[in-house]
Amino acid sequence: MYAQWLHKSRKDDYGKVQCLHMNCKNDLKHFFIKSLKFGLTGMIGLIIDFSLTWLLKERWGVNPYVANGAGFTVAASANFVINKIWTFQDKSRKILQQFTAFFLISLIGLSLNSAFLYVFYQYAGFSFYVGKMLAIVVVFLWNFTANHFYTFGKTSG
Repeated sequence: MYAQWLHKSRKDDYGKVQCLHMNCKNDLKHFFIKSLKFGLTGMIGLIIDFSLTWLLKERWGVNPYVANGAGFTVAASANFVINKIWTFQDKSRKILQQFTAFFLISLIGLSLNSAFLYVFYQYAGFSFYVGKMLAIVVVFLWNFTANHFYTFGKTSG
């Protein structure tokens, strides 16, 4: 999809992208709407993750790291379903292939989140939670872009 958009645009003499087709503004509008839906879905995942982790750890006495892993796994799985149906309205039947891609992208995102949090907190001097919020914003860009163009891109179906 990104390659299609590039072929339908060019840069002018000042480096500004100029659309060569009528739907360019609609493409950007849909991209923005998808990113908002992806963000809302992420918030749902956050609620699922924290709720399940709390339930397992605090109520059932499960090891905190096992509870955290379970919360992450269930939240990522729910996010996949919601994003496939609602955010991207994807009709592909390659569900296992897409789920695997989505989960791997989520794991990479988790690793990036930890790395950015470490840098923001340990080296940049931000408080832990400000660093965490900054890391979430940066990793959101990775997660959305990777899933938009790879997991749920037109070529995935």
